[in-house]
Amino acid sequence: MSMASILALRPQAVPHALPAESFPILRLRLLPSGLMLVCARSHMVLGRHSSADIRIPMPDISRRHCRFDLTPAGWRVIDLSSLNGVILNDRIVSDALLRPNDRLRIGNAVMDVELPEFQWPEMHSEHFATDSEIIRSIAASLPE
Repeated sequence: MSMASILALRPQAVPHALPAESFPILRLRLLPSGLMLVCARSHMVLGRHSSADIRIPMPDISRRHCRFDLTPAGWRVIDLSSLNGVILNDRIVSDALLRPNDRLRIGNAVMDVELPEFQWPEMHSEHFATDSEIIRSIAASLPE
């Protein structure tokens, strides 16, 4: 079975997602196929479960294997307590900043990181919700 036939991207709206033109798009080139995974939202989960934003249904990939988060410092990969871990440039990582040309291994899926040159617009921090804003939004959605 080819990687193209088992890979599924789950389209959905994510609250607090940034417009794609306002942040650097993370691209992950699967090897050896060259298939491109595109992280076009500021938070995306990769895993084999149908609820994953980037779905790779392979047995060596956990249901919720890792998350890609855009932070003011750049794109991060965060291991979500996966069984086989996240390997970045031949090192096991739990949370790491991604750089152009990094090599990422998630289960048996190997991919190269492609990131464009990017300058944050003036006042970019306004795009990121603060902890208190997140707590207020959660509290507002709870029944009274």
